[in-house]
Amino acid sequence: MTSEAVAEPPMPTRVPSLDSIERPARRAERRLRIRRAILWAAKAVAGGLVAVAVLLVLRKVGVISEQVCRIGLALSTLQVFVAASIAYARRLPRRAGAVALDRFHGLADRLSSALSFGELKSEERTPFMLAAIDDALEHAQRVDPRRAVPMQSPREWPFLVAMSVAIVAILAFEVRRHEPIAIARTIDAVDVTQDDLDAMREFLREIDQRLPTDEAK
Repeated sequence: MTSEAVAEPPMPTRVPSLDSIERPARRAERRLRIRRAILWAAKAVAGGLVAVAVLLVLRKVGVISEQVCRIGLALSTLQVFVAASIAYARRLPRRAGAVALDRFHGLADRLSSALSFGELKSEERTPFMLAAIDDALEHAQRVDPRRAVPMQSPREWPFLVAMSVAIVAILAFEVRRHEPIAIARTIDAVDVTQDDLDAMREFLREIDQRLPTDEAK
C-alpha cells in the first residue's frame, strides 16, 4: 500500500494590532474636520458681517424696526455655527487621515495600504500584505498628525477686519433728523384799566337787579 501525504490547509495568519496606525490617522482626520470647519466658518462670518452692516444701516435710517434688526442679527450669528457644524460633520474621503500622514511624511501610501490590508479576511492576506503591515507599523511610530495637518489662516481675514471696523463706525454714526419745532401762537394780552373793571362791575350789578330770578342769574 502507498500512503499519500494529505496537504493541510495553511494556518490563518493573524494580523498584528493596527492601533498605532489608527490613532494618528484618527487625529489627523479630526484635524482635517476642524480645519475645514474653521475655513467654512470664516466664509460664513464674512457673509454675516455684510448682512449685519446692511441691517445696521437700515435701522439707523429708520427703514426697518428694532425687532426686525434683532432677528436679522440673530440669524447672521446662527448661520456661522450652522456652517461650521456642517463642515465638521461632512464626510471625508476614505482614510483621509492616513492619506494625509502618508503624503506629508513621504510614506508612499504605507499607512493607508496597511489599514486596507487589515480589513481583509485572514485567508485573503498574502505574505506580502503582512510584510507591508509590519513595515507600516514601524513607520507609524514617527508620524505627527499636527505637522501633517496644520491649521490654515482663512484667506478672508483682511476682509473680516475691514468689515469689523466698518460696523464699529456704523454703530458710532448717528443719523440726525430735522424736525420742525411746533410753536403755539399766543394772543396779545388786553390792557384793562381800573375804570374798565369798575364799569364791568356796575354793568353786572345792573343786570343782576333787572333779572332777579335764579334762572336768569
